Amino acid sequence: MRGLVALWLAGLLVFTVAPASPARAAEQTAVPYDNTIRFTGAGWGHGWGMSQYGALGQARQGRSWQQIMAFYYPGTTVTSLPSAQRQIRIWITSDNDANTAAVAIPGLRLRQLAGDGHAAGTYTFRSDPDVTGWRVGRNAGGWYLEQRDRNNAWHATPAWGLHPQAVGWVFENIPTGQVELIKPSGTQRLRGSVGLTPDGSNLRTVNALPMESYLRGVVPAEMPATWTAAAVRAQSVAARTYATRRLRPASPYDLCDTTTCQVYQGVSAEHPGADAAITATAHQILTYGGQPIDALFSSSNGGHTVDGGQPYLPAKPDPYDGYVQNQTWTMSLTPAEISARVNVGTLRAIRVEQRDGGGRFGGRVERVIIVGSSRQVSLSGAEFRRDMGLRSSLVQVTGGLRPGSPNHQFWTGAGGQAGWIGAPTHNEEAVAGGSIARMEGADLHQSAGTGAHEVHGAIRNKYWAVAGPAQLGLATSNEVPGHVSGQLVSNFAKGAIYWGPSTQARWLKGGILSRYRSPGMAQIMGMPTSDEIPGPLPGTLMVTLTNGNFYFSPVTGSRAVHGSILAKYKASNAAELIGLPTSDEMPGHLPGQRMNTFSDGAIYWGPSTRAHILIGGILGRYRSAGMAEIIGAPTSDEIDGPLPGSRMVTFTKGNFYFSPPTGSRAVHGAILTRYKQVNGPALIGLPISDEMAGAVPGSRKSLFVRGGIYWRPGGARVVSGAGHRTYADLGADRSRLGWPIADTTTGATQVSRFEHGVITCTSGGCTVSYT
Repeated sequence: MRGLVALWLAGLLVFTVAPASPARAAEQTAVPYDNTIRFTGAGWGHGWGMSQYGALGQARQGRSWQQIMAFYYPGTTVTSLPSAQRQIRIWITSDNDANTAAVAIPGLRLRQLAGDGHAAGTYTFRSDPDVTGWRVGRNAGGWYLEQRDRNNAWHATPAWGLHPQAVGWVFENIPTGQVELIKPSGTQRLRGSVGLTPDGSNLRTVNALPMESYLRGVVPAEMPATWTAAAVRAQSVAARTYATRRLRPASPYDLCDTTTCQVYQGVSAEHPGADAAITATAHQILTYGGQPIDALFSSSNGGHTVDGGQPYLPAKPDPYDGYVQNQTWTMSLTPAEISARVNVGTLRAIRVEQRDGGGRFGGRVERVIIVGSSRQVSLSGAEFRRDMGLRSSLVQVTGGLRPGSPNHQFWTGAGGQAGWIGAPTHNEEAVAGGSIARMEGADLHQSAGTGAHEVHGAIRNKYWAVAGPAQLGLATSNEVPGHVSGQLVSNFAKGAIYWGPSTQARWLKGGILSRYRSPGMAQIMGMPTSDEIPGPLPGTLMVTLTNGNFYFSPVTGSRAVHGSILAKYKASNAAELIGLPTSDEMPGHLPGQRMNTFSDGAIYWGPSTRAHILIGGILGRYRSAGMAEIIGAPTSDEIDGPLPGSRMVTFTKGNFYFSPPTGSRAVHGAILTRYKQVNGPALIGLPISDEMAGAVPGSRKSLFVRGGIYWRPGGARVVSGAGHRTYADLGADRSRLGWPIADTTTGATQVSRFEHGVITCTSGGCTVSYT
């Protein structure tokens, strides 16, 4: 453990902290299914202030110690420590035999502290090969001095010139600046002076030394001195600030030397890397409002700091904490081990009642209920961490898997907790058709019909985002390669989730999924870019893909639209006009032509004509046998025709015209050219027939509301008005008049000339003369 890690474990913190954010409610109860309760946690320590691993992460990214401090202690100011506060006194807790002894090293002396009517004084020990150590104690008569012989026996000896009722006696060595303290457990070399100090009814061994010398024994004990320099410098400033805030001139000592305060190991811990960091930040501390801050720190905060109850100790995400290494950890305890620690009889369950809301798992545990056969106990997060021996209270508690279940067998076959699936993060829970076990690296699904399968990564995230058990059911396959390169898929009882590098995870089901799985369809349509979503019309569904869309309704089924036809369908808001597709894209009526049929129309595409929409009667005529070959590919959508209430579509070889009285009729070639030349719609109205053969071999004709256009090699002639009605009554081009040789004239008298006669029409009627 590093820094203040053991503070929480020891339960010795005396200051209060505020919750990081609104607390979360109780969560799933952990029941020991396989005789194990698993703890999956993050971080190591209390999480207040600086994360030492986070400081290293920032340093590795080139951030300075000042930037590190500003991140973990926002709003603070870097200040030089006043000269009056550059000394510190440390209680050496491991020297607990009620006296203070030092190895007899040349230069060692005993100094009497001034006070209580006694002046300062010193007694320098003589160099004597038979004396190996000196010891100061205190009894009813005051201070006394003893010396140790070669056999480690202690003997009383006078302290010449020193008074037993003085304030205190301390060891020091001016030439070396160090004292080698003799403790029950061995010796420890310390800088500065070492003395025995009364503390109420107790006697403490206290090491007094300059702050900068003290840090040489602290910084490398709290953080590896070989870490990146900026991190070690940040640790130096945090440790100096922490110590400064705890200077207590009226007390026998300022700090202890353990994790309850700051770890201090004396000269044995010193390292050139730490010395350099201390020198580079000499006397620098952090202040807030002019006072030294409580510069708390721990090994790792697990990715989120904890609110320390001060403006400069906020709760916030820490993206640097896991930069160097993943701070997640796991451990397990048996029900018997847990019961022994909290005395609840046979363990029944553990339930986390409350978290602080900051970071993974919903935040750090604040309240836990442990239920046993004899009683239940309620523990705070600190108590729970202490009693269970956890690295931090940022922890998830789970009961594991049902022993012998397919999920359990799959998990153990994959290496168990040490394998890629990792430890459970939830209890195994029953769902319709089977059960799901949620683990660190994957979820395990089991059902009676399909056995156990894993779901992980983005597909797992998607599964839970769409209420997977209800929406898709249980997995029926592991994650496997999909239908196109780079695609992955997990199949479920009621659907599938597909993932692609650029499309994320998307779910399909029902008829759309079936069409997507059909041979070759995925290669045409690409990867899904949406889930199944509402379609363009009420009661319809659709899925977008990289190359097109699927549309579904109970009436039309699932159909694919893609490419230029899809672009046309979307650009024209065509769903309102022609409904949903009733076919996939397929070959059209002409070479190179493609088409999709829809409920109320069709879209045709050609390489040079683009995509166009046909509907109603015009579409019906275009689909009739042989018509597409005659009139070509559409070059327009259905548009307003030349006369009120009429409609038309242009094609590469002609036009279709439509009105309710005339129906849909095709006009093309030379007849269409002539129709346009004479402003046919105004002159003779809309066509009432398609083009057809005339009586003369090689001739063609089309009939219109008020006339006809007749063509044979040499040109097209327009017969219009009353003259055409008379011509038609006589049998038109099959009559005695024969083929028209000129257009009908206009004016009060209209003359229509033919091979064998003339029809002359006035307001009084028409006459026929033959030649």
